[in-house]
Amino acid sequence: MNSSLKIMWVEVGRPIPRYAKNNFKLMSKLHSNITQYLITDSRAPMANQIIIDIYKIDRSEETRRFEEMKKVWPHKQEYFWHGTTARFFYLYDAMRTNQLNNVIHLETDCILLQPDAMSNLISDTRVDFAFPLQANGIGCASILYVRNPEILQKFLHHILNNWNRDDVDDMVLLGEFSQEIGVNVLPTQMENLGSSSGFIFDAQSIGKYFMGTDARNCRIPFSFRGELDFREGSITNLLKQGSLRFKSTLGKESIEIRVKGSSIKLANIHIHSKAISPYVFFMNMKIRIGFGIKTPIIWKLGHFDKYVFLERLASFWARRLRREKNFKERILR
Repeated sequence: MNSSLKIMWVEVGRPIPRYAKNNFKLMSKLHSNITQYLITDSRAPMANQIIIDIYKIDRSEETRRFEEMKKVWPHKQEYFWHGTTARFFYLYDAMRTNQLNNVIHLETDCILLQPDAMSNLISDTRVDFAFPLQANGIGCASILYVRNPEILQKFLHHILNNWNRDDVDDMVLLGEFSQEIGVNVLPTQMENLGSSSGFIFDAQSIGKYFMGTDARNCRIPFSFRGELDFREGSITNLLKQGSLRFKSTLGKESIEIRVKGSSIKLANIHIHSKAISPYVFFMNMKIRIGFGIKTPIIWKLGHFDKYVFLERLASFWARRLRREKNFKERILR
């Protein structure tokens, strides 16, 4: 059944990052029978991917309208939040052009652990569109199921009709759209399991808590663990109280995380720290370390991200050299 699953990644507007490439390779090893599509504007060749060139697909009227809209972000990174919303338009254009249905969109730092959870959704004809909530009214497309282009088009219209509202982003818009007919909220807790019975999903909180934050967002380049989301409806209280506990099973060809003392499995994990290994064994080891809280202080510190450190070091020297060059030019004048 898993052979019919289609994973679609979106990487547009930047070079494909190292962690994304690692995740593509890991997916091929974990689930070799799943078809992977990559929507991109990158010219870099990628193994085991069906490449969908963003410049070679038909741009819909919805995409043109979105590209023409100018939004002012008072408190957010404009490029980042515009890109997280633009991906839905690229996804729609790719599905429409290539006549694709039953697509699973994964963010490139999200690992699919249990394909059967998505197969269950496809089998349930009541579900056309599905994603988890990070908190009440806050959706997350870390993992997103789309039955057909028509339901995605409906969401695009919701975006276009609301995009000029102050400080609204894709997560807020997904949260609002979760009330529509045919839209299913994937369970992040062991209640209301519904169509994905036997599985819970990670919007962001589980991966962030156990595997650490993105070191790029921290003053010191460590992927700190134990971060909690205190918004209403999040799973913070369960994590804080230790009532939502997990155990991982070490396997050479699989990664399995279960809710401790239960048969409930984690369908996906959102690796916010971007610490993804392309090798199943080493990714398993990372997960076992993250989920095995033995020394709280060391565990919370997470791991030192050498790539973020080197990026900052290079940026520092580049700025310094520019300042020295500008200073010399002013003297010569």
